[in-house]
This record gives sequence, C-alpha cells and structure tokens, in this order.
Amino acid sequence: MIINPYRFAAATTFGLASRSFTSGDYIDMGDILDTDVWVGTTSFSIAMWVKPSSLSTDQDIFSKLSAGGNRQFTFRVFTTGDIGALIYNTGASANDYRSARSTATTVTAAAWHHVVLKVNQSQAAQLDIFDFSIDGTQTNSTTWLAALGTFNGMDDTAAPVQLSGFQDATVVPFVGNMSDVRVYDKILSDAEVSNLYAGTEVADGLVGRWITDVDDGATTLPDYSTNSNDGTNNGTTYSADSPL
Repeated sequence: MIINPYRFAAATTFGLASRSFTSGDYIDMGDILDTDVWVGTTSFSIAMWVKPSSLSTDQDIFSKLSAGGNRQFTFRVFTTGDIGALIYNTGASANDYRSARSTATTVTAAAWHHVVLKVNQSQAAQLDIFDFSIDGTQTNSTTWLAALGTFNGMDDTAAPVQLSGFQDATVVPFVGNMSDVRVYDKILSDAEVSNLYAGTEVADGLVGRWITDVDDGATTLPDYSTNSNDGTNNGTTYSADSPL
C-alpha cells in the first residue's frame, strides 16, 4: 500500500511513528471505559493503524478478554487478512456471543493498513451489530462466523483493555507495529473514517487515544484523550516505522 505523505498535515501527531510488538508484547490499560463505552447497548468505534509482520496466525489487536471466562470483546486480524470481532453477552448469559468478519478487503503482511471496527449493540439483526473498514473504505461484505444464545449487550467485567492480549486462556499476540489507536463513544461516519485514514483529526466522541509520534518510553503509554487512561507497557518499543 502506498500512502501519500501530503495527506498528513504538519500539525497532526498521529501516523508519524509507532510501537513495535514482538511475540508476547502488549499494552495494558486496565479495566477502563466500561459504563460509558462498552457495556449495555451502547455504540462504539475502534480505529487504528496496524502493520502485522506476518499473517501466519490469527492475532488480537485490541481486546478486553482475560483467562477464566472474564470476557467482553476482541478485535482481530485473521490469517486470511480479514478483520473480525467477537463480543460476549451480558448477565447470566455471559457465554452467549456474536462474531463476524469482513472479507471484501484484506490486510496484508508487512504493510500498513488503517482498520476500523464499529459496534452498534442496539441492533437486533445479527450482522448489523458490526461494520468494518480497511484503508478508509467500509468493507461491505460481512460474513457471520458464529452466534450463541440471545445477545442483548455486553456485560461489565473486570477484564483489562489491551493492545494485543488474551483470547480466553490462550495468548494470540499481535506481532508487528501499531500506530494511532483510538476509541470513540459513537459510530464513526464514513466521512470520519475517511478523514482518519487521510490524516485529518476527528475529535468528536474521542475517549481514548494511544501511540502518537512521541517516544513515550518503556513504562507508561499515555492516553492522549481527555480521559488519561494511561497504559502499562509490556515489552513494546518505540519505532520510527510509520504509516507514512
């Protein structure tokens, strides 16, 4: 993928550097954004730049899962280059879930891609819960993977939000680079997705933002939104490799 450097205005601080993840590295933000973003029937969007080193295994890129059944959701890149998501149900039916993947456009290894997950938990139709975008364009082919029980929104668990992380009791780490990871407490419009891909700031609804062009060091990864949900670094390193 060729990215035009002039798309990024000089005043922006995203897409200009990254964090490098080797096997087992992750960033842990703790149990954040539950009541105002993830749980119930709320809507949210996750947008981020990723450059997987390879696609030899499925890889979690953003997750709120932990061992022992303490599960909420995961955003993932598959070996096929598809992106997908799985969300778990609230309350007594916590093992019920919804899962889908997008197959119209794919991520390739050793190349930067902008990926977006939009989750509308108020939707009754299963496929309408998820929308995916890759490189600024919504991928209109969404394949239903699996469903169990009746879904009526996510539960509030104590699972940590992580870049990379856990899938149940088995680690499926991301290996490669990430840049400009963002969480919004709304469904991003097509225009907003295109703007983020083009390097234009989208501030409305921004509730979490990590990994800018700043070398944040080896310990703490600041949240550059107004919420200050800083992450604890576990092995990742600053890299000048960027979507530019």
